[in-house]
Amino acid sequence: MTVTRRGVIGGALGVGVSLAASHAGAAPAADADLDRWFRERLAAEGLPGGAAAIVRAGQPPRFLTAGRASLPFGVAVGAGTLFHIGSVGKHVTAAAVLRLVDAGRVDLDAGIGRYVAGLPQGWQGAPVATILNHSSGIPDWDSIVWDRPWARGDVLAWAKGRSLDFAPGAAWCYSNAAFTLLGYLIEDVTGAPYAAAVHAMFHAAGLRDARVDDGEAVIAGRAEPYTRTDGAVRHATPMSSTISSVAAGGVLMSARDVPGWSAALWNGTLLSAASMRRMQTPTRLSSGRACYYNMGWVIDRLPGRPPYLWHTGSVSGFRACHYHDPASGLTMMMAVNLDSDAIGAIGLDLVEQVAPGSTPASLPVIADRRPELTALLRALMRRERPAHPALFAPEMQVLVDRFGDDALDDYSQDTPPLTAVDLVQESRAGGDLRRRYRLTVAGRHDFVTVGYTQGGLIYEISAL
Repeated sequence: MTVTRRGVIGGALGVGVSLAASHAGAAPAADADLDRWFRERLAAEGLPGGAAAIVRAGQPPRFLTAGRASLPFGVAVGAGTLFHIGSVGKHVTAAAVLRLVDAGRVDLDAGIGRYVAGLPQGWQGAPVATILNHSSGIPDWDSIVWDRPWARGDVLAWAKGRSLDFAPGAAWCYSNAAFTLLGYLIEDVTGAPYAAAVHAMFHAAGLRDARVDDGEAVIAGRAEPYTRTDGAVRHATPMSSTISSVAAGGVLMSARDVPGWSAALWNGTLLSAASMRRMQTPTRLSSGRACYYNMGWVIDRLPGRPPYLWHTGSVSGFRACHYHDPASGLTMMMAVNLDSDAIGAIGLDLVEQVAPGSTPASLPVIADRRPELTALLRALMRRERPAHPALFAPEMQVLVDRFGDDALDDYSQDTPPLTAVDLVQESRAGGDLRRRYRLTVAGRHDFVTVGYTQGGLIYEISAL
């Protein structure tokens, strides 16, 4: 499932860093300092418990743990504690699909209707590849009721009569509903449950703990989920088994599973060289512009550095963050058992502790030679100016036509409010301009990337 959905475009992947985040040039933290930093950081955020794994080439993996897996029973988090990783698990589903591609059983260019029966006619032609990069146009859930059964029949009944939000490939819009269909594809092609395909990969990777979740089952070592209401930590709404196990993000994983999973994912144990490349490569929208999401990963890049991959995850009572740098082999995955949106801040700050200069948190403010563009973005984010279709290129115009102002993240309700919009990165591709901004809001920094056509129309606003 997704992180708090501030808007239909970028909010699903929203990630921020604390105002005290590390900066490029700082020395990596020593192991003892890192343990202390992790414990203190989670405590400062009021999180019951959490765990992280850090994998670096040529070094033993580091496991960080803090707090309690169960508050009433006082059970400490360990390296083997299972956390639900939410949408971080989308790349697990993508890997299962790619294994079927490698076996010649699935064609990514074929419509989803070739593999999954019972879909609305308008959905059937959406290529599988567009579902994997969120450009299919298949709408997302209207809402999620965590403890309500939501089996395949319920999903197909919900889908009946619904049209696509846009033509496949025309735009980028995050859809958990579309990714859920990939689980049905896996089941119908293999003749076995989605969980069987995932567990086969976990077995091949030699994982001890990881599994597809079953929200109503008694699972040894699974952390208890919590939420915060009126300042008090309370039990989060439990998830039904059919919600907690969907292909859009239904995986439990421990910190000690991460090294084995990362190795198997990237060393050829699970995927062909072609599939591994595909998982790390931006795709193209029908306009020809790049789409920097693919196969359960956001594909990002800092100035002068090779691309890296990341994703966040969110379900009832759990949050997770995942980072992988293919060039250096650095992998970080962490999860906590409270539905706090601080997860992105903590995750990227943790990467900065280990490898300074590796995330947007390290970027300094740069000179802004187009302040009028920045002023417009600020006005749109604060809802001081409506999202008029004339401001946008076709890739976003279709979303604004469909969702109105809700197509953009809403910063008008934050306390304290959005106070600064600072330019930290700028690049050009042909006549297009991409600008990354650092937003200062409510005690944190968020990062938003905006793409402009040569004529100044906005074709992208995303939390990248």
